[in-house]
Amino acid sequence: MDPESKACPFTHHLFCNLQPGGHLLLSTISRTPLARLLTITLAEDVLRLVTPGTHTYHKYLKPSELRDFFVTEKHWTELETRGCPYDPIAGKWRLLEVGQLGGAGELVNYFAGVRRPLE
Repeated sequence: MDPESKACPFTHHLFCNLQPGGHLLLSTISRTPLARLLTITLAEDVLRLVTPGTHTYHKYLKPSELRDFFVTEKHWTELETRGCPYDPIAGKWRLLEVGQLGGAGELVNYFAGVRRPLE
């Protein structure tokens, strides 16, 4: 998703095609320096865990930008975001509770869920 546009084509497509009362679940990466370090510098360039060029930093989307689009601009309700950090020691992803770690869990990978109003 392109954060430069409030209604980028992908977000607008989701908005237009979800039925009233429907739920939308997204998994994305937040546009933070930590996310850039972990996903591009380490995962792509240093460790080669993913193909270089897989991620595009300017397309990462902060949770606040999703909130601005869906809640503030489109008046959808019940937006919830949860961080999903990777634990390299355990080799597992961990879904955090809402607000766990004071929102720090959303600094890299996170899920966002929102419900379209019945209108």
